[in-house]
Amino acid sequence: MCNARVSDRIGDIALMRVNAIHHTMALAPASGPGIQHINHQVASNDDVLRSFYHLAEQNVPIVFGPGRHPTSGARFLYFLGPNNMVFEYSVGVDAIEDEASHRPRQFGFEPSSLCMWGSKSTMPRR
Repeated sequence: MCNARVSDRIGDIALMRVNAIHHTMALAPASGPGIQHINHQVASNDDVLRSFYHLAEQNVPIVFGPGRHPTSGARFLYFLGPNNMVFEYSVGVDAIEDEASHRPRQFGFEPSSLCMWGSKSTMPRR
């Protein structure tokens, strides 16, 4: 698919890239077709944390984070948008510059594989 390569796996979830960015899509088992969330990369950690406080003040449900993904190194924040669509703001996603030497890692499907800081997800199932 689009010449995508697997960067890492979390359980049965494949984190895939089409360029040097650690992953631009993830494929996961689901009960039906759909999109689990949409990511918007922001410029700085400050953008992520300012958004956390702003969204909380506006009573927007925060469903995961702030946190840091151990797979990509990204700092993140997930929140519910219109029609219960989940959005993510992230910064600091690792790049895989050396295709020849990269070997995908296998992470267990457990909370510490999703956030190394201990944030727990309350994202709706899709």
